[in-house]
Amino acid sequence: MFSHVRAVGKVLGATFLAVTVIPAQLYVAGPVFKDRETLPNFFWGALRKIFGIKVDFNKASLVSDKPMLYMANHFSVLDPLILASVTKKSGFVAMKEIEQWPLMGKFASDIGTVFASNNRSRDELPEIHAQLTKQLNEGRSITFCPEGVILDGKNIAPFKTGVISIGFNNLSENTQLETDIGYQPLALEITEINGRKTSEDESLKKIFILDKTRPGLAQIWNMLRVSSVKSEITALPPMEACEFESPADLAVEAKRRVLENLKEKQNEKNGRSYN
Repeated sequence: MFSHVRAVGKVLGATFLAVTVIPAQLYVAGPVFKDRETLPNFFWGALRKIFGIKVDFNKASLVSDKPMLYMANHFSVLDPLILASVTKKSGFVAMKEIEQWPLMGKFASDIGTVFASNNRSRDELPEIHAQLTKQLNEGRSITFCPEGVILDGKNIAPFKTGVISIGFNNLSENTQLETDIGYQPLALEITEINGRKTSEDESLKKIFILDKTRPGLAQIWNMLRVSSVKSEITALPPMEACEFESPADLAVEAKRRVLENLKEKQNEKNGRSYN
């Protein structure tokens, strides 16, 4: 019973937060003060508290002295909230449908979100690269999940190269990339749910992965009933475009590093050495 009360409280808290912070960003902080960081970072942080999300992050390893493309594996529907804790000056890549969402779509646009279709064609790349170039030239980084899909919390899909290719061949028609950029893989995972370790009960990982064969509202309600979530982000060694012959090579190596890190940590938790 209490878990249902908790879920209602989360809905009310998140709704109140949205209807106060988002208009303040859209009509005051953004247009008047040209500030796309303060209120959005407060918003993401408050949402993490409302939803009971704690993030363990080796922030000292994060490269932030120049615009970066932070590439994370797609673990769950909570990834945007978790990844928002990475850096205070970063835009996101989000599915294009969000652009049409009431209120949230305008908010996402205002804070520099780059919108891209999951099943995009090559014809869409010039517009995506134009959005990326604008953000990067302004000194902002981009955080995204190059898989474009959530699997089962254990496996990782191939990293797509559309966003990654900006550092190799900028297809933007009217905007040139005027700054040096880097790449950094991020290994993301949810380690505990309701105080239970996901390494000991892998069924827990499925709580925050939407199953299209089941009613969506029921799944979302079960997510809201969760009392606490612990997550972990590991910033891995950075990469440069000049180190690779193609975006595909960089994508493969980034995925390999993320997968290796996750497997290594899993084996450590299980008390085995990693080879």
